[in-house]
Amino acid sequence: MEFFMELLNELKQTNVSTETLQAETDDDYFEVTLDVAEGIEAADGTALFKSHVKTFSKRKGNVASFMSKVDNTADYGTGLHFNHSLWTSEGTSVLLDNSKTDQLSDVARHWIAGLVKHGPGLTALCSPTVNCYRRLEKKKLSTRSDWSVQDKNATFVVRKTRGDNIYIEDRLPSSASNPYLVMAATVAAGIDGIRNKIPLPTQTEDFCLLPPDLETALTCLKEDAVLVGALGKDLVELFVATKTMEIDHLKSMGQTSGTDSFQHEYHLYFQNA
Repeated sequence: MEFFMELLNELKQTNVSTETLQAETDDDYFEVTLDVAEGIEAADGTALFKSHVKTFSKRKGNVASFMSKVDNTADYGTGLHFNHSLWTSEGTSVLLDNSKTDQLSDVARHWIAGLVKHGPGLTALCSPTVNCYRRLEKKKLSTRSDWSVQDKNATFVVRKTRGDNIYIEDRLPSSASNPYLVMAATVAAGIDGIRNKIPLPTQTEDFCLLPPDLETALTCLKEDAVLVGALGKDLVELFVATKTMEIDHLKSMGQTSGTDSFQHEYHLYFQNA
């Protein structure tokens, strides 16, 4: 308790405002939610939070890791849910339409449809390490680019709050993801849905599968013209090249030792993620 109270107090001094902190599925896992922030400030706050938690923990003689799955035998991993909503400058929710049975506005439906369509390409940016795909094997995580209302087993979950808001809980990102890339790619996918009026699939349709590994995810990203166009060809090519080297390195280590690559993932990601 003393450790976390001091951490929260220091976070306040760095303008990182936390809303909740609680224990998660295992003694070594904790969930923190950050206060609502507008635009790029949300990514700034997330990046600053991760950096400060690691430096604070090191100063206290501990190691804080954002590696997606640190225990390969456990049925859990660490995510970074990107909860987001759309608002007018006057403070009105763009996603909410109380005249509709499901309360989803046309903009909301097209936005979610864009996320679903680009889910495979988004995966590489949301789960950017080989280890992330061990988390995606969890029973409680969807293996499809699907959506639902209030059902957290889907990839994109519509959350309804009391009053005047609906937000999207994007469960695809892992704790090792870069919040700036996650935000940029998510916005690009949602805008594509709005711009092209992509119809929202029903919750019972047969959605496409998400990539099962980083190598497949990188291919999906390269083939997604909308995401490549939004992020920039040079950035995507550099990202893919860097991650391909990472994949090849872990493959070679596994072949050399004759064992599963998890132990090598641990050494590569535990203190660096």
